[in-house]
Amino acid sequence: MDSSTNLENDLKNKTIKVLIVDDAEDDRFLYHRFLKNNRDYKFECLEADTWQSGLELWISEMPDIVLLDYNLPDGNGLQFLERANNLNNFKFVTLPIIILTGQGNDQIAVQAIQLGAVDYLVKGEINKYSLPLKISQALERISLQRQLWRSQQQETIIGNIALRVRQYLSLDWVLESIVTEVKSFLQADRVIIYQFQPDFNGVIVAEAVSPPWTSCVNLQIVDTCFQSNQGGAYREGKVFVARDVYQANLTPCHLELLARFEVKANLVVPILLVEETDRPLWGLLIAHQCSSPMDWETTEITLLQRLAVQLAIALQQAELYNALEEGNSILEQKVIERTLELQNSEQRYRSLVAACPVGIYRVDAEDKYVYVNEYANAITGYTPVPG
Repeated sequence: MDSSTNLENDLKNKTIKVLIVDDAEDDRFLYHRFLKNNRDYKFECLEADTWQSGLELWISEMPDIVLLDYNLPDGNGLQFLERANNLNNFKFVTLPIIILTGQGNDQIAVQAIQLGAVDYLVKGEINKYSLPLKISQALERISLQRQLWRSQQQETIIGNIALRVRQYLSLDWVLESIVTEVKSFLQADRVIIYQFQPDFNGVIVAEAVSPPWTSCVNLQIVDTCFQSNQGGAYREGKVFVARDVYQANLTPCHLELLARFEVKANLVVPILLVEETDRPLWGLLIAHQCSSPMDWETTEITLLQRLAVQLAIALQQAELYNALEEGNSILEQKVIERTLELQNSEQRYRSLVAACPVGIYRVDAEDKYVYVNEYANAITGYTPVPG
């Protein structure tokens, strides 16, 4: 089954929210009827008669598609497009807006497409067959564009983090980079890295969070759920995905913990140290949505899994680096101690030789005297030359 078939099936299995922005009540009623009576897709319609009220509904209701009349009492559809572009989170993805005009006008069509509109329709050509079809085609096109854009963004994030790991940058920097990049990519309310302690309580070692949601960085967490099952299925690499935590059959203790942080939706990926046999589960990479439930996408789950691997590499790299540093410190200390021993030994030797009541001298390979003690000088009458 190809991606276009999957997208079409997804559209047929969901309710498509359509915002109709048109000052003509008869036209709004007609479009509403065309969509309501369609048997292939389920539509929910919102209506506005000015571009300003339409923009407010766009922001508050987040419709899947907008049918936007070009001529409106308080301006035109191009003004709506300009404002919508400023609010678009996916700057390289077409806006889900179809411009409608009373008659064909190529200049308006070109301007609308340049400003990000996905399509352009002439009102007189709209019927009960063409309108649902145009909407579904537009949504499929936008979804494919968005998938491509997010895939490219994902590769960029992975590449940046992998480069920082290879450059042996500090572990704290890698942790902060990961939570910041993931939060931006997911548009999540909070992203944290949670480290397990030996008793399977934990501490939040890195966080990126948007106001007004509570910050929890460096917070020590006592979690009896994890203590009882030693990390549970996370040790086997399980990923936990909850669109709505209150519909996810979680244990009361888990729900109570999530409620402390106002979590509505949750995405959790384990951080596993592959070379560690006794304790492979180091921690968790977690995304929180606090404002509302969240439909997590496959690309989002994949990103967290790949970043968890990079984080595991960084952790093991930091451990090796620390061991090397510790080993160098021990070696350096031993060298210092041995040097002091040799210096003390040499000093004791010199003192013993100087006080010994026999003549002692030392020559080099060319039979030149390099040392003569005082008793030898007294016996031979040799006077050492200064210097």
